[in-house]
Amino acid sequence: MGVNIVANFVSPAYDLANVWPQKITFRIGGMISTVAALVVTPWNLFSNPTVVNYFLGGLGAFLGPLFGVIMVDYYLIKRGRVDVQELFDATPGSRYYYRKGVNPKALWAFLPAAGVAAVLALVKTFSDVAPYSWFIGTALGAGLYLLICRTERTAPEPVEV
Repeated sequence: MGVNIVANFVSPAYDLANVWPQKITFRIGGMISTVAALVVTPWNLFSNPTVVNYFLGGLGAFLGPLFGVIMVDYYLIKRGRVDVQELFDATPGSRYYYRKGVNPKALWAFLPAAGVAAVLALVKTFSDVAPYSWFIGTALGAGLYLLICRTERTAPEPVEV
């Protein structure tokens, strides 16, 4: 019970508090996440095994491409090197700012890969390959991101801390 409370309450409360820190405190974020959890009534959703299967398939269809993009970016594009000081610099023009805080190349790789993986996971016609949608989405996301970034393979200089 303690792990479930921490996993399902503390993290969303902090996430909501970080979205708008001037107005949302940890306590208010906790109240918002509690009300949202009650409104969704997950006990009704997960009482049906088919709903659980579709939920997990859909979740995997979006997490797979995200994982693929992150792994290619870290290991192949940046070659495992991260400038830690720049990582926490949110000013425009900093190394990891990208475009208004969003990496457009990653987004262009993620969206079609997630779309394909979601179709494979959720459309009944593809039920034979649905269990592999995470792997397919991961491969598509990674491949598309590598293709988009093929000219940008220089690693940042390591920073001594």
